[in-house]
Amino acid sequence: YPKLLDASDKKDRQKIRVVHPFHPQRGQSFPFVIAKMLWGEQRVTVEFPDGTLRSLPVSWTDWLPPDPYLSVGCGRSRFRVEDLLRLRDLIDSRGK
Repeated sequence: YPKLLDASDKKDRQKIRVVHPFHPQRGQSFPFVIAKMLWGEQRVTVEFPDGTLRSLPVSWTDWLPPDPYLSVGCGRSRFRVEDLLRLRDLIDSRGK
């Protein structure tokens, strides 16, 4: 988690960018306040320019590292489904 800073120490606060494609503040960065579990999910609280604090799901921000499946494979699998099924059949047959 980012370091929790005193609310008065605004100059050193980490910025968190909104990345959810349908969020009205998509692409904008806001100062980090705190991260915690709320309503059964990990959320971050950021400070908007007007001073209000807003809680966002972590998945809507750039706070977490990107999913390796998406960043490395660009959403593509390295193997075709039919090849993986054949491999499974081969492994199963060797175990008999």
